[in-house]
Amino acid sequence: MQSRGSVGGIKGLGQRWVDEAFEILQGKFSGIKTDWRKNPDYPDGESLGLKEFKKGLIEFHGDKTKAVKSTRFYDTMSSKGFKTVHDIWRLDKNNVIVVLKK
Repeated sequence: MQSRGSVGGIKGLGQRWVDEAFEILQGKFSGIKTDWRKNPDYPDGESLGLKEFKKGLIEFHGDKTKAVKSTRFYDTMSSKGFKTVHDIWRLDKNNVIVVLKK
């Protein structure tokens, strides 16, 4: 399970946390919040969500909602019923907070 270029040398850890949280909480929440940012601990210095969001902004000519929907985070959460992009705060080019609702 060790992989170069992943946080702490472990690839897929975030996905396991998500899967376990959904299993344990079983629908006891109606919203999901994520914080994508630069951090030297991430591969290439920024979270995967931030990388994908920035790429989506370019691809969709600055449309933040479409940029969010182009991320793996959105794919994962929408498959669990969180399909509505409720809020997007782009604090600066290196920090984005997203809230999804059912």
